[in-house]
Amino acid sequence: MWLIKASLKNPYMVATLVFMILVLGVLAVIAIPKDILPVFKAPAVQILTYFQGMPATEVEKTITNRIERWVNQAPGAARIE
Repeated sequence: MWLIKASLKNPYMVATLVFMILVLGVLAVIAIPKDILPVFKAPAVQILTYFQGMPATEVEKTITNRIERWVNQAPGAARIE
């Protein structure tokens, strides 16, 4: 109750406090570091291919070579083994 009476008696003080809180809030938003949620960059991707009953050389010829060709077309691929 006393807060309402004091606010009504001093409208300029209330306006000044509101303006100060607004300015401090804007400054706080500007000062927040931009790396709170950094961009996730996967350092490596590993793909395992299994084909039961097929020799490893055939898996490499039929499946692994296709995957390597598709990965080579991806932007930002630095190294493929």
